[in-house]
Amino acid sequence: MNGGRYYDDLKHVDHNYIDYGLADLVRSSDVGERRRFRRLIVEQRKRLGKGGLCWDAAFVLGEHVAHNVDEWRNDEDGNGDVKVTRILELGAGTGLCGLMIGTMVSNCHVELTDLPELQDLMSANIERNTMTLSDVGSNVSCRVLRWGVDDDYVHSTYDVVLGADVVTSIYDPIALARTFHALSGPNTMVYVSGKARLDKPHEVFEAEMEVLFAKVRKVERPCSRLRSPNVFVIVANGKR
Repeated sequence: MNGGRYYDDLKHVDHNYIDYGLADLVRSSDVGERRRFRRLIVEQRKRLGKGGLCWDAAFVLGEHVAHNVDEWRNDEDGNGDVKVTRILELGAGTGLCGLMIGTMVSNCHVELTDLPELQDLMSANIERNTMTLSDVGSNVSCRVLRWGVDDDYVHSTYDVVLGADVVTSIYDPIALARTFHALSGPNTMVYVSGKARLDKPHEVFEAEMEVLFAKVRKVERPCSRLRSPNVFVIVANGKR
């Protein structure tokens, strides 16, 4: 199945595996831009609930961030050496979004994070795609990170912080915004995708992000082949 065909979030909910035809864009400092087909196979586990499924907002965010690589990646570390970009995804679930970026963009280290019960699924999806990731020149790992639990942040900041459809009615949107802030440095880019179905939580989240970051904008038409209705991306940077 081609993930780009699906517009209904629940249309493929009963499939255990989704084969995504990806990476029509791969960039690296030594070869510039090149186009190549790469395969990404992602397992779903319906018994784990929403976190065990692949969602439109994750696919859209993965493509949007990968295709806007010039916005967030600096290939040199200041000493003329190639820099590995550190990326963290909050609430990664299956790991779809972070794995897409790792598959499409070279010289990245992506950390997939979520609750303990989702670690086995994320780990299995990383292992399943290890050869593809190695071929691109990126690597992906996973670990536990609970929003609002300072000990899980390991006092570390990242070049890019992601969140796909993480603003929901069951979580505290202010605590979530503050988690993005805590994981950010002065030059960090934050990308958060959502679907216009929960206006109030998104309004609270965006208002708090505008307090915490100097620049916050909403992309109504993200760069993705999947034109899923009402999926948008919030981009923030300039940590206050």
